[in-house]
Amino acid sequence: MNQETREEGSTFTSNSPMATALLFLLLLGATLIFLNSRGTYDRRVFERWMATTAEHGLVQGYAESKWDYPPLAYAILHASNQIVSTFQMTTFHALKIAIFFFLVLTSAVFWLWTRDPVATAVLHLALLFNSLGLAYVDVFVGPAVLLAFWALHERHMVLFAICFTVACLIKWQPMILAPFLAVYVMDVRNFRWRN
Repeated sequence: MNQETREEGSTFTSNSPMATALLFLLLLGATLIFLNSRGTYDRRVFERWMATTAEHGLVQGYAESKWDYPPLAYAILHASNQIVSTFQMTTFHALKIAIFFFLVLTSAVFWLWTRDPVATAVLHLALLFNSLGLAYVDVFVGPAVLLAFWALHERHMVLFAICFTVACLIKWQPMILAPFLAVYVMDVRNFRWRN
């Protein structure tokens, strides 16, 4: 979508930074409402992982947990727990702050790519309840996936490979896209099936 089309179809144009700032402040307020929600039972599983890595260290804690999550999800939770523990907060707060950080980071990456505040607000609101409201960590993969797609769009293949690998090391689900991304990267339109 070019800039002219975007400006005609949206009330939040590049010429209205005040409206964009107001929209982002409203989003931040809506996000903060969910910061203290208790989430689902899975939240306790994530808190146990954090306690295990705090007790045994990251590597041994990952081995002790015996869950099927990739290692970077544990690393994110462990880092968040370490940072928050310096302020003597609970693992619940560490989890929610990590989710909050990655939700905001996902929205920021999307906005920097698209420069569309309305689409960014829709994305943010779509992810808000599942991430902060229910305390699921699926949003951890958001920034890496978006950066991978941006890099692919810009044909920065090394950056794409790094970001996509990071995404797969946070959650397994991005691997579902791998065959489709491989076809795109190989540019099969220029492939000759017969000589």
